[in-house]
Amino acid sequence: MSRNTRTSQSREKDTGKYMSEADIWNCEGCNKEFRDPQSKILECERCEGHYCAKCVRMSDTEYEVLTSRKDIHWFCNLCDRKVMQCIQIEKEVEQKLASFTSVMETKLKDLYEKWEKQMLENVRKTKDDTDSRITKMEKEMKILNGHIVKAGDELNSIKGVVDKQININNQDIKERSSKVTGIIDGNDGDWCEVRLTRKPN
Repeated sequence: MSRNTRTSQSREKDTGKYMSEADIWNCEGCNKEFRDPQSKILECERCEGHYCAKCVRMSDTEYEVLTSRKDIHWFCNLCDRKVMQCIQIEKEVEQKLASFTSVMETKLKDLYEKWEKQMLENVRKTKDDTDSRITKMEKEMKILNGHIVKAGDELNSIKGVVDKQININNQDIKERSSKVTGIIDGNDGDWCEVRLTRKPN
């Protein structure tokens, strides 16, 4: 509904101004002209058509309440149906939008949960695979270390045998050298003794 817009024209008349053709209202219902600024005329907020209170069957009390309230809107019968249709359509659109938004939020939530679950599963598999590889490498390193220790022991054993044989050979060389020196110096002994005293390996 709309407030009567004729207050301003009423003040102009009081100041001595004459009404122009724009100040004349034609009722869309009865097609009657209204020149009196105090006429009870309503203007549709949609089509801006004018209707007298009689044609719209509005009492003086209702008219006073209507024109004194800025928060009340008025539409003619034709526009009122269209406005109500627009309101209904807008309501349906809001409901569909709310439903669509709810569905999309649910789908996005499910998608996020699936993505999060898949990511956690991938992380778990990667961790398990990494742990398995580390365990395998540790076992291989342990085996390799065992081989190294064993090879070291064998090398030490061989070294011991070689060192022992070298010591024996050195001793034998010293003994032979001593006899050779004795023979050369004229001491007892001969070259056969030098050759025969060699110790077997």
